[in-house]
Amino acid sequence: MPCGTRFLYEYSRRQPELAVPVILRVFETYKHVLGKCCKLENPLECLQPGKNSKPSQDSFYRGLRLRHHAEAWVDRSCRTALPQHPVDSLSSLVKQAVLQLLQCILWKEVFQKVVLESRDRVKTYCDLHKQLGGSHFQDRLTVLYTKKAPQLSAQELVMFAKKMAAAASICCPLRDELQTACVEDQAKLILGALCRRHGRTPVNAGVDRCCDDSYAFRKPCFDDLQVDSTFTSPPLSCDRAISLKEDLCGAQDEELRIEKQKLLSNLAKQRPHAAEEVFHSLGDDFVHVVEKCCHAQRREVCFQEERLLTQWVCVKSGDSMFLASSQVLLLLVAWSGLG
Repeated sequence: MPCGTRFLYEYSRRQPELAVPVILRVFETYKHVLGKCCKLENPLECLQPGKNSKPSQDSFYRGLRLRHHAEAWVDRSCRTALPQHPVDSLSSLVKQAVLQLLQCILWKEVFQKVVLESRDRVKTYCDLHKQLGGSHFQDRLTVLYTKKAPQLSAQELVMFAKKMAAAASICCPLRDELQTACVEDQAKLILGALCRRHGRTPVNAGVDRCCDDSYAFRKPCFDDLQVDSTFTSPPLSCDRAISLKEDLCGAQDEELRIEKQKLLSNLAKQRPHAAEEVFHSLGDDFVHVVEKCCHAQRREVCFQEERLLTQWVCVKSGDSMFLASSQVLLLLVAWSGLG
């Protein structure tokens, strides 16, 4: 069995609680470190941790007991990583030390760092879900991914955020040790669908990089995507931005939530650098107006008054179009802070 495959097999069977993408990240880290260190005359120095970090005595003696396996293991490892390296010139002591350090230090420090980073990302994700609640969490994801991939339609972005929020609802109530695997497994499916969409019709350079570079690091790549600064949103009319009609009164809660999030997505395309709190207020205020008019005795008159008396105003600010209302907190004062 090739050395890399052997490592992947051994690590996977010893870490059954880890999600496949996390195991693959560890494997990519293993290949990177081994490839880098096998190029050097002294792999031991390359793999050595800081001065004050030492393997435990138990780990040390366990490494000694494996001495007769060390030479063959390191030979295979370094030849696989860098075939032209003169592995035979390595002393048996260095070979033993390489194996010992890989198992006792690299395994516990470098590889664990990869695992802990994945867990920290999921913890942040689940903490935000708990803090905001399901609906507002989905609003936040809609705005967030609109900034990353504004070329997608508002409908597509809302549906993507809905799937990610549903994954959080399923995974975040689980015990800490199960959360990461659950979120990672759900995300790989959702992001896989997004990458297939990108394959049919390219979205942008950021999505392309995350989809093509490394399957193992796909989720962290999407997590770290920033605002697409190359995107210029086409002018957006008030009619297209906001649906303020009596038909909304017959809508189910889910339909109203979708209309609100489509509004947020369209506005995020106009002002991607706006503060999250502003979008949060805008979404709540839209729902407040709809609920107020739907509970009015004369719904049609209420909606008409909202359209005519408050006069949804389109205001020009440079090249950007934005909205304001005198009664809802989609105020010119609030919206002017989006630039």
